[in-house]
Amino acid sequence: NKYFNKIDYFSLPAIERKKMFPLSTFKGKFFYIPNYPSKKIIQPQKKDFTNWHNEVFIKIIYPGSPSIKNGFEELVNVMHQPINHKKITLTIVGETNAKYKTELTEYATSKGVEKQLFFESRIPYIEMSDFLKNYHIGWAMYKPEDMRTATVASASNKIYEFLANGIPTIVLDNEHHRNHLSSSKATFFNDLSPKSIMNTIKFINDNISELSEKAINEFENNYQFEIKFYKALNDIIKDIN
Repeated sequence: NKYFNKIDYFSLPAIERKKMFPLSTFKGKFFYIPNYPSKKIIQPQKKDFTNWHNEVFIKIIYPGSPSIKNGFEELVNVMHQPINHKKITLTIVGETNAKYKTELTEYATSKGVEKQLFFESRIPYIEMSDFLKNYHIGWAMYKPEDMRTATVASASNKIYEFLANGIPTIVLDNEHHRNHLSSSKATFFNDLSPKSIMNTIKFINDNISELSEKAINEFENNYQFEIKFYKALNDIIKDIN
């Protein structure tokens, strides 16, 4: 507390994390600056779905450190069911624990969808936008409810990277996500039941062009880092001047 109160300005990427700091006695100014992607890095480009009806895959992407907590088993469980003749694929990008990779691959094999599951090495952040253009749905599932994973709707920018790249996104249906994303038309709350997963993917498939455009518009208007950052910066400049 002694050193914290020497700070003039303090920001957090999630309002829920305020309880972790002694802000009740903080004499400085607090700012809420979500960890949205920067438009200096991501330049959204509208996707062309003219030939979507000829596409043979619905490609789902997850970038990050995968584990049993990300709902992959539930997704793999329904991947044997095509949607409008399209096969569902899942690509996991990041450093994967060898044991878990084997377990998930074996599970996919038991479901007959091992050829629809892919693993890619970690990709530099600056290259992620170009990589994501080949995918259709973002998977941003976090089942555990600790402070870190329960505040990903503003403290993690995975969800918003998907939206910025025109990718409709599936998230866990919980209070936190609904508080932060209820106005989004390109983000879908899911309880990980087979019916919920299939209905969501089918809806996205049937409306992919419109949803992709909405995703980009939401990034442009609501979910880019510069919006909150420059508001906070302007307040600080006013204080200094």
